[in-house]
Amino acid sequence: MATALDGFVAEEDGAIGFGINRQQNKKTEFIRGFGAILVENGVEFTSPLMKAMAITATTVLDDPEVDVSFRDIKQTLNTAGLTGPPKKPLS
Repeated sequence: MATALDGFVAEEDGAIGFGINRQQNKKTEFIRGFGAILVENGVEFTSPLMKAMAITATTVLDDPEVDVSFRDIKQTLNTAGLTGPPKKPLS
């Protein structure tokens, strides 16, 4: 995950745009954007990775009212169509 996020710059198109254009919910937006970045870099969504994503998202969002679970990650990625075979990295 660290490699995939290395050098990432937030902008409203690409992964971030994908995350924010669907639903105005910061947890869902973050998960979609995070997932899109990983897909763009060829990362495969395994159970351990999604558990790590949940911990990372909860930490990054830093909101006592927001707790991101493995189920949140799995459901959001499936709904967004981000799961499935990994895509080739952009490099």
